[in-house]
Amino acid sequence: MEANRQFIMIAIERARSSKPEPGRKDPTPIVGAALVRDGKVIGDGFRGMTGEGDHAECGLLTLLTKKGETLSNCEMYVTLEPCTQRSAGITPCARLIVDCGIRRVCIGILDPNRRIQGDGYWLMNESGVEVSFFPVDLARIVMTDNKPFIDFHRSPRWLPSPEFRRLDDWYHIINGIYLDKNVDKDPIWVFAHLVEVIAGLSLLATEKRKPEFSIENYLPKAIAWWLALCSSVGVRSAEELLWMKFPAICAYCQLPVHVEKRCKEAKSLSENLRVR
Repeated sequence: MEANRQFIMIAIERARSSKPEPGRKDPTPIVGAALVRDGKVIGDGFRGMTGEGDHAECGLLTLLTKKGETLSNCEMYVTLEPCTQRSAGITPCARLIVDCGIRRVCIGILDPNRRIQGDGYWLMNESGVEVSFFPVDLARIVMTDNKPFIDFHRSPRWLPSPEFRRLDDWYHIINGIYLDKNVDKDPIWVFAHLVEVIAGLSLLATEKRKPEFSIENYLPKAIAWWLALCSSVGVRSAEELLWMKFPAICAYCQLPVHVEKRCKEAKSLSENLRVR
């Protein structure tokens, strides 16, 4: 662990050399990266090191590749979650990390941009890269160094107002908030908590109702834990998941406009199949 902290501090220190981008209206992140092989740092870098706007990970990996370094099975320590979106013709950092065969990535903080937050983590994780996070005390240093960047993207003005917010907006927001807490949790563990909350909701439909069990307290919890479960098993879009189950308004007649007779026939058939 001490060696890990040493490598993390190298990334943090290098991040402070990040170069601002002239003409850019929004704050640029301060990002540093260190690449380790067999317990030794073989290279480090920062945002803008290889050119204006160049990401730390991309610049570092590109330089080492040109030098003929073998990057497979290396470990990377990077202060900000590797990106999944770049301008046309530029490979996003998370994809480049996967393509280079990096076996382990340790991240300081997730990208505060809610539109892409967590995407880099999932892309690498699903591609077989072992992903972990900085210890809390060192992550706080990264947060302090990036306060203008974080404040800009966490500002409510960058979110659609609640009445116009899509389900996937809530999905990314909620899982972005709790990703560092739930990321190592087994899906079965998350499912167990969801069942526990739903059990509380079920009491509201019986004569066993208790004062502490209110719809206002338990429905948001149930939705949040369901979204956490979706995230833990790698669901990309909660909206698409629901539409796969309910492609139209009615789950039985499957028509955009409910037809009672057809609905009853479909429901009856469904019940008969379950009995058999």
